[in-house]
Amino acid sequence: MIVRVATLDDEPGSRPKYHIWTEQDVAWLEGEDLPRYSQWQPDG
Repeated sequence: MIVRVATLDDEPGSRPKYHIWTEQDVAWLEGEDLPRYSQWQPDG
Protein backbone atom coordinates (compact mmCIF):
# COMPACT_ATOMS: atom_id res chain seq x y z
CA MET A 1 0.00 0.00 0.00
CA ILE A 2 1.28 3.45 -0.80
CA VAL A 3 -0.07 6.34 1.22
CA ARG A 4 1.14 9.85 0.64
CA VAL A 5 1.92 11.53 3.94
CA ALA A 6 0.21 14.77 2.94
CA THR A 7 -3.13 12.93 2.69
CA LEU A 8 -3.19 12.08 6.41
CA ASP A 9 -4.91 14.32 8.93
CA ASP A 10 -4.00 12.28 12.02
CA GLU A 11 -1.24 9.99 13.28
CA PRO A 12 -1.60 6.74 11.30
CA GLY A 13 -0.74 4.52 14.28
CA SER A 14 2.08 2.67 12.53
CA ARG A 15 5.56 3.51 11.28
CA PRO A 16 7.40 2.68 8.06
CA LYS A 17 9.62 -0.43 8.02
CA TYR A 18 11.68 0.51 4.96
CA HIS A 19 11.82 2.89 2.00
CA ILE A 20 11.33 1.68 -1.58
CA TRP A 21 11.96 3.31 -4.97
CA THR A 22 14.80 5.41 -3.58
CA GLU A 23 17.10 5.31 -6.59
CA GLN A 24 16.20 8.92 -7.45
CA ASP A 25 15.76 10.34 -3.94
CA VAL A 26 17.22 13.73 -3.23
CA ALA A 27 19.71 14.13 -0.37
CA TRP A 28 17.32 16.08 1.89
CA LEU A 29 14.94 13.08 2.06
CA GLU A 30 17.46 11.00 3.97
CA GLY A 31 17.62 10.94 7.73
CA GLU A 32 15.62 7.98 8.98
CA ASP A 33 17.61 4.91 9.94
CA LEU A 34 15.51 2.49 7.87
CA PRO A 35 16.52 0.04 5.14
CA ARG A 36 16.44 1.64 1.70
CA TYR A 37 15.87 -0.17 -1.60
CA SER A 38 16.52 1.43 -4.96
CA GLN A 39 13.45 -0.26 -6.37
CA TRP A 40 11.04 -2.72 -4.81
CA GLN A 41 12.08 -4.43 -1.55
CA PRO A 42 13.62 -7.90 -1.91
CA ASP A 43 11.48 -10.89 -1.05
CA GLY A 44 12.44 -11.98 2.29
